[in-house]
Amino acid sequence: MPLRWRSILSEPRFVGRAAVGFGLVTAITALTAITSALYARDASARREQMLATYATDLTNAYRAQLAAEKMVAVGRGYLLAANAKGLERFREAEAQLDRSLDALDRAGASAHERELLAQAKGSAVHYRTMFDDIIESGDQPGPARSEALRDKLIPAREDLGTRLEELVDHKRELQDAATRNARRIDARTFVFMASFGIGGAVMSVLLAWGFTKHLGQIYRREQDAAARANAAAAAKEDLLGIVAHDLRNPLGAILLKATLIGKQTEDTRTRSQAESITAIATRAEAFIQKLLDAARIEAGRLSVAWKRCMVADLLATTMETFGALAAQKGVTLEPEIGRADLAFWGDPERIAQVVANIVGNALKFTPEDGQVTIRAVESGFHTRIEVRDTGPGIASQHLPRIFDRFWKADAEGRQGTGLGLYIAKGIIEMHRGRIWAESLVGVGSAFIFELPIAPPSAAEAEPPAGPDERRPAESESQRGAAVGEHPHR
Repeated sequence: MPLRWRSILSEPRFVGRAAVGFGLVTAITALTAITSALYARDASARREQMLATYATDLTNAYRAQLAAEKMVAVGRGYLLAANAKGLERFREAEAQLDRSLDALDRAGASAHERELLAQAKGSAVHYRTMFDDIIESGDQPGPARSEALRDKLIPAREDLGTRLEELVDHKRELQDAATRNARRIDARTFVFMASFGIGGAVMSVLLAWGFTKHLGQIYRREQDAAARANAAAAAKEDLLGIVAHDLRNPLGAILLKATLIGKQTEDTRTRSQAESITAIATRAEAFIQKLLDAARIEAGRLSVAWKRCMVADLLATTMETFGALAAQKGVTLEPEIGRADLAFWGDPERIAQVVANIVGNALKFTPEDGQVTIRAVESGFHTRIEVRDTGPGIASQHLPRIFDRFWKADAEGRQGTGLGLYIAKGIIEMHRGRIWAESLVGVGSAFIFELPIAPPSAAEAEPPAGPDERRPAESESQRGAAVGEHPHR
């Protein structure tokens, strides 16, 4: 995998702490909002209940006053006219007065309220008693009745009116006090909600500032570590370049000498040894090149010479390179192409290197009478190339790791350096593509990669910016399941 600095936001530690900070800020904000809402609801309920209670009391006090005035007026008319219907109306007004006074007798009333109510009820009872006494003494002469009205009933009526007026005035005062208290409740509610909201906002800001500062420190540490890792990778590439340069010269001399010895000698044993030396030196030179490619990929310095490449040319080169080897091993090597003008954007030498590595591995692990198929098709905005073999397959536990650098399964007869598929993956990713493996043990394996497609009418020197972005993004779990390589490649 190339050592390209991944975004700090994808680091689990960074994400975890950012989630904690966001959760705390969200919790404080939610708690502030819920507490304020509950307090406001409670304050509003108390305010409405208080206003409703005193409004009802004042209404009942007014009703009692009106019922008393009606009772007095109807009683005066009855005493003057002695009409039976007038007495009935008097009793109705009397009952209405009792109901209004009883409605004022509620739980929670103050002692002064109860005292005023008791005085009003007592005055009403006294007035009715005086009225009934005058009715019962109906056979009294006119002067005696007038004297009773003047001396008893009128003072009782005035006392009842006074008591009810005091009761109404007190209820009006309570109503006014309740209105003022409601305003105070509103003011206190506003102050509380504003203070609580400001406090919550301050706490959220402080928490956000603290977590931002802490995450900034993590960001800087990770950024410094990434910079150091990139510098180390670049230094390693430079060192490998120097070492490779110093090794290639003697290797070239060894190859030249071994080739000359093999051509000039007549001795079979000497020729065989010269060919062995040539093969070993060739493998060493290939290994040095792989190390250099891996170092460039790790440092993100692998260059790509973009051009429009024909898939047919790539397959023809591959068949020319591996056709004889496939025939020698008794393996059928078969190319398939979706259409003759299928093309892709990329570096033809680098992509040929990828295909050669995959096909070489497929031939290496496919038994005699097996088949290796190289198939190229169009897939949306990409050109897809598949290499399928009928080899032994790859165990599922190995698939997630086969693109790792220097990784090989612990198995007998393992071959290779463990860099081939690592380099192949790096090259494909540098081409804005993707690569993955699919396999069933005992059935075979398929190595698939996609590159930006080059339409037949394309004339640009390189692909449009971000062609890979047109493909729907994959989740990490999907990508991890798809990317894989042969454990021995």
